[in-house]
Amino acid sequence: FPGEDVDVWPMTMGHTISLEVAAYRWTKEEVYLRQADRLGRMAVERFWQDKPIPKASFRTGHYESITGPDTLALSLLELHAATHDVSVPIPSNTIDR
Repeated sequence: FPGEDVDVWPMTMGHTISLEVAAYRWTKEEVYLRQADRLGRMAVERFWQDKPIPKASFRTGHYESITGPDTLALSLLELHAATHDVSVPIPSNTIDR
């Protein structure tokens, strides 16, 4: 987990969550899904707080689309699908590639 002195963009958290979910899908090892869940909960807490849109980074209080909030949102969808056995296939998060 990043420390308080590190600034992180939503895109970075989204990539990390998607990577953990992909590792879970490939290995079926719960450790990856648990880590994705921890990161997802931290991301919601740190980026959204009580606002309707996410902050641009840990250290800012405003929104910017360039920092990748869409990537984070898609990774949270992937995480939800993996943790709730959603029968609709969710493709890997490739929005930034």
